[in-house]
Amino acid sequence: MLAEERKEVIISRLEKSGSMSTKELLEVLGISSMTLWRDINSLEKQGVLKRIHGGITAIKKPKRSGIAENTVSVKRLINEGKKLALAEYAVRNFISPGDIITLEGGTTVASIVQFLEKLAETITILTNSMYICNLVTQFNYEYNLVCSGGILRKISNTFVGPSAQAFFNSHKSNILFISSAGFDNETGLTDPNPLEVQVKQNMIQNADKVIALLDSSKFDVHSLMKVVDFKDIDIFVTDSCIKPEDKAFLMTAGFDLRVVEL
Repeated sequence: MLAEERKEVIISRLEKSGSMSTKELLEVLGISSMTLWRDINSLEKQGVLKRIHGGITAIKKPKRSGIAENTVSVKRLINEGKKLALAEYAVRNFISPGDIITLEGGTTVASIVQFLEKLAETITILTNSMYICNLVTQFNYEYNLVCSGGILRKISNTFVGPSAQAFFNSHKSNILFISSAGFDNETGLTDPNPLEVQVKQNMIQNADKVIALLDSSKFDVHSLMKVVDFKDIDIFVTDSCIKPEDKAFLMTAGFDLRVVEL
């Protein structure tokens, strides 16, 4: 098992149980104590977990939890109307013929595909999402799509790991559309899986413009790991159900905030 795969197993177990003993981890992973502690040290530096006597525990913060991760088939049905409204707004206002766009694997961003018919033949889509690849093939129009490949995470239907990171390091885009499991005013966008976060950070580094699509239900939700610094988000798109205090924060923080009426 590769190091990145072992780390994903550790994170998955922590998401379910909150903590694990060293003995349990060694039995599950079938590795040496030295290898295990290297993996744990790496994840601890990323802010995912902390070591305790005899094991590890997930780092929790006093926010609504976004640690648990649903499958794509479940996530796409949650706040579907809001996601479609944000996606339609994004296509109408930000994408132009000839653009190279990166779509990360979240279901809000994936909804963009449904509104691309008039632009599809003129743009190039970069993604790490098997779900988006499958979704595109269901529409009766030509498209230019390049998928990263890598280690496929079944729960998210996304490719992660070194190959996916290398792909986005070597492919630039005009616009990156990104979402996350949660957003809070202290940390920003957060996600539950470090491997997903690593790929998203490579996307961010190689995009001319970063546009965050986040429906209002994601506010005041904190997941395990920060995705992006505030300064790296160029435009923030949400819906009109956003709470006044959250809207005020975003405007005070200097975001180019777009609120989509529902």
